[in-house]
Amino acid sequence: MDHFNTSFYAFSNGDILFTDTLIHTLAQIINSTAVYLSKPVLIVGHRTNVNNVTFEEGSHWENITRISRSRGELFGDWAEDYFITTPSYPWNKVAEVVIGRRAYDNWLVYNARKMNYTVIDATDTLLAVHQTTNAGNFEGLNHSNSYYNHDLLVKMYNSIPYEAGDLGCIEMFTQYDLKQYQVKARKVPAYCSV
Repeated sequence: MDHFNTSFYAFSNGDILFTDTLIHTLAQIINSTAVYLSKPVLIVGHRTNVNNVTFEEGSHWENITRISRSRGELFGDWAEDYFITTPSYPWNKVAEVVIGRRAYDNWLVYNARKMNYTVIDATDTLLAVHQTTNAGNFEGLNHSNSYYNHDLLVKMYNSIPYEAGDLGCIEMFTQYDLKQYQVKARKVPAYCSV
């Protein structure tokens, strides 16, 4: 962020592949009248798990789209693997969590919602393919420090309602409708209260 001036900054787990839907989705969010870019924005979404992606399959957007449709499986609401923010997002106020371990993703979404930032679920328009290996989709739980984030956040906040950081609790979402990308609002369940 110190080296580039841009509308969005992102970080993602290293085993995620994106397609041109990333560019189309971000362009729509920039141009949407539903999104106020003057306040912090956090964009997240589901990943699609695909086993044993080959080099050839991962080397072209069209191939990534094809394998996601033929053998991909959408992962659960509780797992977010990419985070896209506007320059005003206050990363300096985020707890010192370990990326790739349990609890940081749901806490980030919960915290952004609690702070009344604009949070957008881009699952429906942004394809994020997770290259699943033989280690499986829960590899992060096998590390010796797999509970580090949870323990840190409980020390800081006593209790964390992680379910309020699920994708189903996000009030805004992107959708491809009428041959264009759109940002829309949705009603969320009662358990999503922050």
